[in-house]
Amino acid sequence: MLNNLWFAKNWLSYPQLIHSLDIMDKPPFELDAARVLCWTICPTGYFYEIKSSNPNFPLEEPIFITAMAICEYDGGHIYLLKCNSQWDVEQDSVCNSIEEAKSKAQQMTSQKLVWEDS
Repeated sequence: MLNNLWFAKNWLSYPQLIHSLDIMDKPPFELDAARVLCWTICPTGYFYEIKSSNPNFPLEEPIFITAMAICEYDGGHIYLLKCNSQWDVEQDSVCNSIEEAKSKAQQMTSQKLVWEDS
């Protein structure tokens, strides 16, 4: 999938990418047992990539964060979940509110984030 994503990002426009590869669907109702409240997908391929800086845990390929979701666990705990193109959670951040989660997400990219409600 990563090779396809790289090829599409470098050779196709965003609408062509979405229609030709159909890489991102809406997130599932829950991610990591937390209810998805709202979500966003990067319109240019990915927000950032994760590279291993730990020689004891090297990554074969970088992990691309292509989407983010704001979720609520039982008990009202709000998290910003950073996901790959399969909606697998790669990183998370605890937040005090949805607004704080959106603010943290916006700080990770220069692109204007567009949030969709679940």
